Amino acid sequence: MAEFTADQKEVVERILSIDRTDYYKILDVDKKSSDVEIKKSYRKLAIKLHPDKNKHPQSAEAFKKLAKAFEVLSDSAKRSVYDQTGTDPDSRGGPSMSSSGAGFGGANPRMNPFMNMNGGMPQGFMFDDDILNMFFGGPGGGFGGNTFTFHFGGPGGATFQAPRGFGQRPQRPRPGTRAGGQHGEGNKLWDIISQLGPLLVVLIPVILGTLFGDSSSNYSKLPKFAFETSPGFSAERLTPTHKIPYYVNPASLEAYSGGSERKLRNLDQSVENYYINDLRNKCQREEAYRDRMIEDSYGWFFVDKDKLELAQQLELKSCNRLRDLNLI
Repeated sequence: MAEFTADQKEVVERILSIDRTDYYKILDVDKKSSDVEIKKSYRKLAIKLHPDKNKHPQSAEAFKKLAKAFEVLSDSAKRSVYDQTGTDPDSRGGPSMSSSGAGFGGANPRMNPFMNMNGGMPQGFMFDDDILNMFFGGPGGGFGGNTFTFHFGGPGGATFQAPRGFGQRPQRPRPGTRAGGQHGEGNKLWDIISQLGPLLVVLIPVILGTLFGDSSSNYSKLPKFAFETSPGFSAERLTPTHKIPYYVNPASLEAYSGGSERKLRNLDQSVENYYINDLRNKCQREEAYRDRMIEDSYGWFFVDKDKLELAQQLELKSCNRLRDLNLI
């Protein structure tokens, strides 16, 4: 008895017969396909190809090829580069551009005050890795380096940036102290307190506002939404300022609002904040990728004019969308 079916064999051989960078064909979609359609096709094929389910000897190779296609086409910045160049964006020396804004442009993104745009789960408010290193002695700890960033209140919340060493005083030897002695330990503790003091003055009001503010900051209770309609998301709404259409499950919408106009306004504003923040993150990645391409076009002795022209003509879709909204 064969360990794999004829259908499993056919799908493996089909994937392996396609050029490795023909991502649309690999996923059995086309350039006009939406993010939802791409995700749906990927899931369907992944079930058929996964080595745990498909025992064909080349299923792992085919699955890896499928995963690479989905990685590129599910990321707006990478997809934009691929559509313009026809090549693997990661092979051009660009920075990693994993998608931020979980669910943006796809199905069921959920707002959560304890989840950042990359899916991380700090408690209460969000820290970049650098600030964790500052407290726990990791790379760059003790306020080394240039800057660190704080994010509060989830999507649309406040952002605070400060130079590393913010509030730090130059260390001076004190009379009567020796290296490793008790006075030295006391001085170290005092230095830490003096470093954090000015920072806490700024952070405490923001933290308190986040924790004890009104219900408009409680993103975790918002219903799931999508920016494209689908059978489960058929109730269309518009955001207040930029009139961005989005879709909610009718039953979830009714359960959330209970007919309250205030809650509906809060939902509309929260979705708009999410949409704009996600666009800004993607725009930053697109610009960084373009700048890297420009940098790579400059060699030691000459400029690769073709690469430079390609970089300069690269379409920055998220940035263009922000311009359309008069946000940059």
